Amino acid sequence: MNKKSAIPVVLLCVCLAEASPAQTSSPTVKPATAAKETAAVRNAVHAWLECIECRDEELKSVVALGDAAVPHLVAALLLGPSPASREVMRQNLFESFQSLQQYAASHTSFQFKSTQIEYIKHYMDNYIALYRTRASVALAEIGGVEAEEALHAVAGFFRPDVEREIKRSVDTIQRKAVP
Repeated sequence: MNKKSAIPVVLLCVCLAEASPAQTSSPTVKPATAAKETAAVRNAVHAWLECIECRDEELKSVVALGDAAVPHLVAALLLGPSPASREVMRQNLFESFQSLQQYAASHTSFQFKSTQIEYIKHYMDNYIALYRTRASVALAEIGGVEAEEALHAVAGFFRPDVEREIKRSVDTIQRKAVP
């Protein structure tokens, strides 16, 4: 593993360690309360990353969490959707492909030339890119050194549309930092 490819892995480990309830709770906060707070953060971040017809509330909820959301967003930026979320999406895409094939069979004017593998890969790649883009947007809105460092660390690892959003996010953070 070269130095550049190790940076995101190290960054993820640091962020996940910071996100653990033991690290985020103060001595006066009971473990059950810390676990609920962590679950609330995770749920808010997940709602933003997975929303279909997003409204401003999803992003605002994540931004309101501030630094508590950053480790979760960094993980989403680096890893994309969880394996479970990917499997749900893969199944939805499989069913969608089957429906399109059935439609094409009964509508000869409908041209559908993708294979199942091409179709699923195309839309899975878009799903993963959207996840990373939304994580980047939320990190930019939250701002701060940790968010900016995470964005810098992953620059150059993703497809061009995600890279453009990462650059915009870094620019947004830097503009906010200038008094």
